[in-house]
Amino acid sequence: MVDSMETSFTDLLVFGYNQVTKTKSKAISYSAATLLADDVRTKYFIASDIAIKGSLWNKCFRASIIKKYNIKFPKITRNEEEVFLMRYINVIDEIEVIDDILYTFYPISLPYAFERLPKDYAKLVVQFKNECLNYSKSWNNSPKEDLAKISREFYGKMVLALKLCLNPNKRDRKKFYECADLLLKELPFESDEIKKIRLYRLLKHHLYFAAWLLLKKDL
Repeated sequence: MVDSMETSFTDLLVFGYNQVTKTKSKAISYSAATLLADDVRTKYFIASDIAIKGSLWNKCFRASIIKKYNIKFPKITRNEEEVFLMRYINVIDEIEVIDDILYTFYPISLPYAFERLPKDYAKLVVQFKNECLNYSKSWNNSPKEDLAKISREFYGKMVLALKLCLNPNKRDRKKFYECADLLLKELPFESDEIKKIRLYRLLKHHLYFAAWLLLKKDL
């Protein structure tokens, strides 16, 4: 990794990682490649074959670029890493991917989320979605494929916000209904994939109590 940063002029280095849960460990690695940032920006929201999108922990950045462009984290407490990443990718020219695995990632569990995620998580999800839409418009004029991917991710995060209202230690049905309203109001694009989801169909028809029971059953 150090050699790659020192011997190349790349602006961002991406490497593989191990994903570890209580039941299994999975190695995620990528084929070595040098990518133009323009190409990455064009496909940022729809690419699934390489882990450029997402967190910071499988990447190395150049401090000189961060200082030059005064790149900072946003004033939000969730998904701030990816907003920082988009701000960084917005100003660079080249990205290098190496096939080394250099990090171990432990995904959070739902009980952990119950305890750690903020009460206003749903509003933070909306803020993050808006950041994604802004960059999609700047980089690619918000094509349908981008909107579908951003909407699917937004929906998934909002379902987590709904699940937080079912915390066994503090159930909050009023908050659940507010989150459901927010999901329907802020969803950027109703893709065919989302339309087929049973929970979404219940929410769209304002059958919020039925949606509450469905999620409660799945916990």
